[in-house]
Parts: sequence; structure tokens; C-alpha cells
Amino acid sequence: MKISKIKFYGGSRDKVCRLGLAHIFLELQEILITTEVRVLDKKQANSAGVVREMVDTKFGEYADWIQSKF
Repeated sequence: MKISKIKFYGGSRDKVCRLGLAHIFLELQEILITTEVRVLDKKQANSAGVVREMVDTKFGEYADWIQSKF
């Protein structure tokens, strides 16, 4: 996947930098961009739940990211 443009809202870019969270933001981008999501021609194969599982699996590959449920 190729992202050609990123749009930041409400000063979020400045806030991320000011709070020293730029490295976390870049790691988050890497995780989401490298998650391979394909559209399949099967019922329920493209549901939000399936995509969520793919994203959760990708996050599981990074030791520093721990899933928490509220």
C-alpha cells in the first residue's frame, strides 16, 4: 500500500511532536502500513472483525505494544 498524503487535524501533528511522541507515531504508522489486508470474494471475509484480527496480529509481532481492554 502506498500513502501519498497525510492530513493532520486540530494541531495533532504539533501536539505529537511537543509531547515527544513522534517515534511512537512513526512506529504506529509502520505497523498499520505493513498490515496486509486483501479484499476476498467470500462472505464475511472482509468484515471489520476480520480486519481487526489482522491488525491485532500485526501488533502482536511488536513486543512493545501490549493490548489492553477497557
